[in-house]
Amino acid sequence: MNLTEFLEERIAEEAAMAQAAIDDDSGQDGGFEDKFNELTRPPSGVGFAQGGFGDACARMIVWNTPRRVLAECEAKRRIIEWHQSWPVLAEKPPEWEVPAGHDDLSSMTFRMSQEIAWMTQREYVARFGDQPPTAPILKFLAVPYKDHPDFNPAWS
Repeated sequence: MNLTEFLEERIAEEAAMAQAAIDDDSGQDGGFEDKFNELTRPPSGVGFAQGGFGDACARMIVWNTPRRVLAECEAKRRIIEWHQSWPVLAEKPPEWEVPAGHDDLSSMTFRMSQEIAWMTQREYVARFGDQPPTAPILKFLAVPYKDHPDFNPAWS
């Protein structure tokens, strides 16, 4: 399994859990916030503290609503799509064959343009490697899943 496949599977798992929570809450994401307000504000007096949750913890639970999780999953999917669509510059040796019908000046110009392109490609690969510059971003996205059994330590 490569890093992209690993991330896609984790994102799908999170999205499925969030969607199940929305479905379980009759599609009303506000239900989580309403429950928080009910349990933390007078006059009910119950509060999350009696259930072992402090106010900061309760706010964190409410902050991570299923709709927010789904939005984060969509953002991560877009980052992966962007990464996969990034053109990777592969070293390509120059084509020295001059197109037919070119005089000596255009032949020399063509050869020089090929040589410059070749040097530029080699410089790019030497400087940035043969992976898209977005590759480290995927590694950063994988950090929260480092305890997952399918996580590859090479992605750290």
